[in-house]
Amino acid sequence: MKPSALLLGMLVIGVILTAIGIWGWFMRYNNMYAGYLWSFMVITYAFFAASATGSSLVTAMHTVFGYNGGFKKVARYLIAISLITALPAFPTIIGDLLNPSAFMYMFTSVNPESRMAWMGILYVIYSLILLIELILEMRHKMGVGMGIFALAVQLLTLMNLGAIFGSSYGVPAWYGVFSPVLFVAAAFLLGFAFQIVGVSIAEKVYYGDVRAEVKDLLFRVHAKGIVTVLLVFLFLLFWYFAVGWFSPPVYVAQQEMFNYSLWTIVLGGLISLALASAALAKRSLGTLVFTSLVLIVVVFTSLIYYVLYGQIGQAIWLYDFKAPPDVLKMTVEEFFSQYDWMPALMSPGLWLLLYPLAVMLLALKEDERPRRLFIFR
Repeated sequence: MKPSALLLGMLVIGVILTAIGIWGWFMRYNNMYAGYLWSFMVITYAFFAASATGSSLVTAMHTVFGYNGGFKKVARYLIAISLITALPAFPTIIGDLLNPSAFMYMFTSVNPESRMAWMGILYVIYSLILLIELILEMRHKMGVGMGIFALAVQLLTLMNLGAIFGSSYGVPAWYGVFSPVLFVAAAFLLGFAFQIVGVSIAEKVYYGDVRAEVKDLLFRVHAKGIVTVLLVFLFLLFWYFAVGWFSPPVYVAQQEMFNYSLWTIVLGGLISLALASAALAKRSLGTLVFTSLVLIVVVFTSLIYYVLYGQIGQAIWLYDFKAPPDVLKMTVEEFFSQYDWMPALMSPGLWLLLYPLAVMLLALKEDERPRRLFIFR
């Protein structure tokens, strides 16, 4: 597929998904739907938030510890990818509210004890930092101080996101204080994956193929990073599986725990690790891009299991470990309600819209002078 055709295809799919998402949101709003579960909209928000933060962490580490190899050639790409991946999270989390205008109350009447309030504040600060970073990078004024500040905010934001899930679904061993660590590992995997896909697309559009220095960077930093973080990710998953198996709510819902563990450990860990190792050994960019796409899909679906079965575990706990089948059925049905998964399509749709537009409109090539969008000049 030619680069121009690829961008056009992304734009068309983005428009379709965004339109379906907006239509789904209007259906949700008109029906005054307000489910008691955290469902697809929350999962999609968490996915894009973690992906953006993971991408920013990878970029900030380069900024703090120095530009190496081909990093300087793609610095603008990477900052733009982080910003574009962060933006689709906002309409999803705002749309999840029955009254979206209530989102502003988070800032006008802050509750210091609310992790969700801190989530909103931290992500607004984080998005502004990304915008400032992109402006500074285009003006060649990006410094280590800004990189350190960005790194600190990103880690705070990401661990707060993990803590929200950990404190809300405090099922012994499986969920709890270790959720922030799992989220950091997952975010790094998503960050590496989004950057590999995004850089490969931009390079093919601008230069016809991925330049040698950039390709070397993707294997030296990103491919090795995926292998390293996957080992940590697997360790955490095996530990969760071994200890969580004996947690009463999980024990009662063993089939759900088995499904979660099978998907995340076998597909999310072992197969992805084998693919990444093969890409690294053969230095095959095609295999590396495919591995990245697999990781994106697997981490998203593992989030579904993580949130859905956590809530099933809570239902079992509340009903003294003897939850009637209709309770479990209602939980699953509400989780997969069209009022949740349809509006959630706004986020991937917006990403597929924004990234091609950024490649076409922004000056993302090294030393290219911005000609459009006044704030970047």
